Amino acid sequence: MRYPTLRVHDKAAKTDSIYLMVLGSIAFLLLGLVIIQVHHADLMDVRSAYISSRCFLHDCNPYQQSDLMRVYFASGGKLRADPQGAEIIQFETQNLYLPTSLAAIAPYALLPYELARFLWVLSIAAAYLLAAWLMWSVAADKSPLLSAALLAFYLANSGSLIPGNVGALSLSLCVIAAWCFMSDRFVFAGVLCMAMSLALKPHESAVIWFFFLMLGGLYRRRALQSLLVLAIVAVPALLWIQHTSPHWIAELHANMQAHYAPGGIDDPGPTAALNRGSLVITDLQVIISFFVDKPSIYNPISYAICLALLAAIVLAIRKTQPSKERIWIGLAAVAALSMLPLYHRQYDAKLLILTLPAFALLWAQGGRIAKITLVVESIGLFLTADLPWAFFRALITRLQLPTTGMSGQILIVVLSFPVPIALLLTCCHYTAMYRRRAATPVAAQLPL
Repeated sequence: MRYPTLRVHDKAAKTDSIYLMVLGSIAFLLLGLVIIQVHHADLMDVRSAYISSRCFLHDCNPYQQSDLMRVYFASGGKLRADPQGAEIIQFETQNLYLPTSLAAIAPYALLPYELARFLWVLSIAAAYLLAAWLMWSVAADKSPLLSAALLAFYLANSGSLIPGNVGALSLSLCVIAAWCFMSDRFVFAGVLCMAMSLALKPHESAVIWFFFLMLGGLYRRRALQSLLVLAIVAVPALLWIQHTSPHWIAELHANMQAHYAPGGIDDPGPTAALNRGSLVITDLQVIISFFVDKPSIYNPISYAICLALLAAIVLAIRKTQPSKERIWIGLAAVAALSMLPLYHRQYDAKLLILTLPAFALLWAQGGRIAKITLVVESIGLFLTADLPWAFFRALITRLQLPTTGMSGQILIVVLSFPVPIALLLTCCHYTAMYRRRAATPVAAQLPL
């Protein structure tokens, strides 16, 4: 009688967890729709990607603002006299995307803007929901209810993905590809998803791609197949952009410098910390720049820390043959690491759904490690969620806290430090767990 009871209990937990995932999915869609309605005039990231790719297709220079302005008006954009409107147009007509991104977005750019915007937003919502459900399907084998509760909370706090940043689709495709590689199912789709993720936003998924490459065997083959597909997209795109925009590298660099300049919208330094809104920057530069606000110092330090963490993971790969348990834990580590060396915003950190299978495995093993993992996972998910930061920013605005002197410095720390620290903590924890299992014989490890 013991085993039937256990099966009934497991079935009830699985059913309840499905309800939680459905509620989280509905909340994700509703929050995204609310954000779109609030910003109903235009979705800046969508328009920017659309007109840049459309310019790329129509033999004009997508890295010259004057060319993008012509495409902007031709695609239905309107001149706005108010200061905020002028700032939006300035953002939308300053292309920061690589040629591979423009080529990957090209199918949408062939369509009229309103239809392209609808399909782009729909693609992002569908891809992220699929990625989340795939991660839950793996985690549910070990911890269905708790994994579903964490994922449902995170889905309800991921609506910032829906308005259309390229990174939202890139991270979702990367997670889907990881599931395909790990399950050895829909392999062609997984290779295509990884290639498109790298094409759209390479620094979002490059570390994860590199991790599969270092694993060797079948996983290396999948990584190389993805690279081949990427080359099929990238080579024609680079040849074409070289024809239409022979100085595109310098022009792209100039556009990026305008965004990363002191006080700019993407400046990681303390000068811009109070003007970033609720979608905070995730990389380590925002912490180091608080103490030394010089790119020549805070960039190398950030890169050195991240390279040390990556080296620790790579060295652990070399110690034993990979088991699926270890690979999922390693993927959790590199998912957090991906957000730390280069510029990312909080919506990019939704890649942390890739940590759920590793969390479920460590939680199911019980003991002190399980409790520590729950704390680390909860901190990572909570501090990269949408609503806590939105409420916090609203509270700061309402209280009208001083932004100068010591109070201003404290405010900068409170706004800038939590997300990169949470990601660093998540990366270090799962890296330690990955290295710990490198010393454990594969036969003694639990399957996942």
